[in-house]
Amino acid sequence: MDSEHFWALSPAEQEKVLLGPALPPPPGIEPDFDNPPNRNGVVVAVCSTCLIIGSFFVFVRVSGMGRSWRKIHISDYFGADLMLVAFGLYVAFVAVLLRESHVGFLVHQWNFRLQDLPEILYLFTLATNFFTASIMLLKAAIVLEWLHIFVPRGTRNNYFYWISVALLAVNFLFNSAAIIVINLTCTPHAKAWDQLLPGHCFDGRGLYVASAVVNFVLDLVILVLPQKVIWGLNMSVQKRLGVSAVFVVGLIACIAAALRIPVSVKYSHSQDVTYDFCTVGIWTIVEATCGLIVLCTPALPKALSKLGALGIYPFLKSWTKSADSKRSGIKMSGIGKSTLHHNNNIRDGRPEQHQYLELSDHRHSPSGSGDIGKFPNPAILRTTRVDIGTEEAENHRASRQHPWEQGST
Repeated sequence: MDSEHFWALSPAEQEKVLLGPALPPPPGIEPDFDNPPNRNGVVVAVCSTCLIIGSFFVFVRVSGMGRSWRKIHISDYFGADLMLVAFGLYVAFVAVLLRESHVGFLVHQWNFRLQDLPEILYLFTLATNFFTASIMLLKAAIVLEWLHIFVPRGTRNNYFYWISVALLAVNFLFNSAAIIVINLTCTPHAKAWDQLLPGHCFDGRGLYVASAVVNFVLDLVILVLPQKVIWGLNMSVQKRLGVSAVFVVGLIACIAAALRIPVSVKYSHSQDVTYDFCTVGIWTIVEATCGLIVLCTPALPKALSKLGALGIYPFLKSWTKSADSKRSGIKMSGIGKSTLHHNNNIRDGRPEQHQYLELSDHRHSPSGSGDIGKFPNPAILRTTRVDIGTEEAENHRASRQHPWEQGST
């Protein structure tokens, strides 16, 4: 219903229209205003998962930079600033989608009362603005990261540099224009979410299709651009594949952007706005999250190293050596009990070298000899050589006798 017809109605008729469905339902379907079918659980799970993953990558990168701030170039600070602003807009975008789940996510428009529609459309407007600004800054930060990694400082006469500059220009000009158009589709601006206000609007939903196509092309170029440089590096094929695989994370962003195109086309021709916009929103949050991952992944190993997270490798290596030494200690137990503690045999009256093997977790048995089999995880800690002569050996034997052994002689 247009605003002129609505305001021409009597107050009672206006109230009846406001309490009715926001869109005429299909034949044979009764509107359900109180408990309509929805997918609120799906959007909460998707948004929560994406927010946790995106936040993890940003936190690790920022923490790694914070521990070596003296060695960071000014371009790193600029890229980090773009990342943090983009991340803030990303969090706002996720918060709006979660708020939509409380109103009703993936709910058909005929299951909303007309008086409730302005709140939903207002959230849609906020989500579109937050996403567009966030994705613009994320792509800019990614391209700047590529320039920092692959273009030596002061070098401009190569295709990589100029393609990157072109990407920055297209990204900034298109998404800035998109934000302006989104907010100028209606006069006054509030009519964009309250269709009953006096004024006029033009259908700007075709912009969603253009945005999906342009962002898909940008994602594809950002993904492919570093590959030629990587494969031109002087390293083995295995290392090239390893480095290239880091950037293939962007393939998921390309897939999400590609899948956003058909749902955007459907939304641009749909009357069921509340349902079809939500399908667009699901793919946009996946695309934005992938953008954060792509931006942070190249710096992730270095950031984890600075945070000490990669110290688990030396720990595992040390643990393996310790396990090997323990196994060696267990094998040594087959030598004999007398060898583990002392050997008092005197050969031809000559002093003899004896070797003491000190074991971890070792305790003497009542008979004075250690039983290694009774104690877990035996391992040799150190060895000591002692020279014992004939007389010293006899004295040593007597001193080692226990009281009950002396009484029995």
